[in-house]
Amino acid sequence: MEQCRADLIRLGKLNKKPEKRKVNTVLKETALFSLYASDGSGISRSF
Repeated sequence: MEQCRADLIRLGKLNKKPEKRKVNTVLKETALFSLYASDGSGISRSF
């Protein structure tokens, strides 16, 4: 029983990490997009 709970916790941690990384990637892409959009010349590069 204890081992099973530990495995579930480990699975939960493994599942949370990629989600956080995905959010960080989206935030970086959004920041890059707004940077290029305000630049004007780099809009095509941001897509």
